[in-house]
Parts: sequence; C-alpha cells; structure tokens
Amino acid sequence: MSLSILKNLLVIELSLILLGYGEEIRVCIWKGKNPEGIVGKYKKIFGNTVYLKKKNNTYFLISKIDIEKYVCGVVGKEMSPDWPFEALKAQSVCSRTIAYLKKIENSENFYDVENSIYHQVYGKCDNKRVWKAVSETKGEVLLYKGKIVPVFYHACCGGRTTSYLSVWGNFDFPWLKPVEDPFCKDSPYIKWKRVFSKRKISEILGKDIKKMEILKRDSSGRAQTLKFILKNGETLT
Repeated sequence: MSLSILKNLLVIELSLILLGYGEEIRVCIWKGKNPEGIVGKYKKIFGNTVYLKKKNNTYFLISKIDIEKYVCGVVGKEMSPDWPFEALKAQSVCSRTIAYLKKIENSENFYDVENSIYHQVYGKCDNKRVWKAVSETKGEVLLYKGKIVPVFYHACCGGRTTSYLSVWGNFDFPWLKPVEDPFCKDSPYIKWKRVFSKRKISEILGKDIKKMEILKRDSSGRAQTLKFILKNGETLT
C-alpha cells in the first residue's frame, strides 16, 4: 500500500476526468430563499464569475473559479497562514484532492463543491504565503491505486484520531490509520461536552428511556456501541 502525489493528473487509471492546469471548479458560495443583493456582494468579495441557479424554491449562488485559486481560498480559511510552510503545502494537497474528488462525484450536478464545513470553507485568496504553498504543490493530489482518494481533516481530534472502520464501517479507506496527535493539546476543543436529556433521547428514539450504557469503545476511546434501557424493561443497542 502506498500513497503518491502526482503533478500530472492525466494518468488516472479510470480516466474519470482529464485534469489539467487552468481548470475551473463550480463552488456553491451561498444558498437561500432571498437572493436580493447577494450577487453584487459576493462578486465584490471574490471578483470572479458568479451566477444564480434556482431549484425547489431555493436559490444557489455559484462561483466559477480556477481550481488553484480555489485551493488558495480554502487553505487560507481552513488553516492559519502563519503556520509552518510545509503544513500549508500539505493542506494545499489535501484541499485540492477533495476539490477534484467532489468535481468527479458531482459532475452531473450544477455545482461541484459547497462553501461549508460539510465540504470545505472557502474565502478570498489574498495571502502571499498561502499562494506560494499552493503554487509549489500545483496540480498535486493524493492517489491510492491510481485513484483520487477521500481525505479528511479537522480542527481538533481530541488528541487521537480513530479508525476509519469506526466511522465508515465497511468502506475501504486503509490509508486512514489512527494516530496520536499531540498538537491538539492546546486547542480549546480538546475536551467538550454536550448534554442530552432523557426526554430528548426518548423523542429521538420514539421510546421511553430509563438509562444508557456504553457497551464498547473504539481504539481512540470514543463510544462505539450504546445500550438504551427502556422503562418497559426492553433494551436497544
């Protein structure tokens, strides 16, 4: 097993798409019910081609932009421009990989990628240091067995990442290995708590809950299997 970075993306085995320099990506930068004033606002920010698309009573503002400029706009939002230069280059490769993967997955859709935490956060590309990192990795993506791979990143992992099997089950992502991450220790999100009442959980499950137990944890210590004990004595796992 190996991961590789290629500068010439024309060698993808399945020829899903011919990737080259100067290619554009369609970014959904806004969606909502009332588009009044939106086009001018975002065109002023990004200064590139934007247009509106309406679907099911919702308006989508789409930006067409050179994919390298898009990567620069992502890296500048997803990572501090002051971080180590090699980290910026690594983020550039990851962000570009996600961009091309979404472009392939959404080839039949009217946009390729969303400007959101669900895909990638995107902003104006205006930092010289970030642009240098993007330029030095131009066209580079992560491949596994000749195919562009799904990659994932986060603001804080809690000190240790988990196995892909714990998250995606039978999906084959062998390049995602759980590792210790000491760099998260200073993050304000290293530990967090969210409280759900019995009533709320009962509403979600449609059952009256008496109590809950953690049956199994994964290799990172995260809860993997829960058991709910109902007021009628039954259990749900």
